Formats: sequence, structure tokens, C-alpha cells
Amino acid sequence: MDEKKSKSDAVSQKKESSEFSGKAAVFSLEKLERNCKEIFGVTSGVFRGVAYSLNKDKKYTVDEVKAAIEKWRKIPIQMKEGVK
Repeated sequence: MDEKKSKSDAVSQKKESSEFSGKAAVFSLEKLERNCKEIFGVTSGVFRGVAYSLNKDKKYTVDEVKAAIEKWRKIPIQMKEGVK
């Protein structure tokens, strides 16, 4: 009986904390770059390529940057003439 009650309490506390937090955490691009390998699975070079098109003064959620990385990955590579 106590085990069921403790599980129920844990579930309700989790719901309350997620309702309380409501908004996703936002981070500067600098902070996200420092942890880009762990968070996004990309190198800092790839991250910088993506971040080049983002507003440096704005803070972003992890999901916003993930979406920007996916969009960046879909851009076709264009070769310059005369380069092999």
C-alpha cells in the first residue's frame, strides 16, 4: 500500500513541476556551443556553421537549435566551378 502511495506522490509531483516550469529553458549560443557534442552530437565547427545564421544576441531552446541543425543539414552542397 505504501509503495503505491509513494509512486502516486512521485507522479503528482512530477506533473506539478512540469506544469510549474511550463516554459523550456533557453541558453546563449555560446553556452550551447560549449556543450554541442553532448547535446546535439555535432562538432563545434558544425555548430558554428549553423549558428552563423542565428541571432547572436538571442537565447534559444535546445529544440530550436536542433531544428536549425536539421535544416542546415538539408542544405545541398554546392561546388564552385573549377574546384574538384
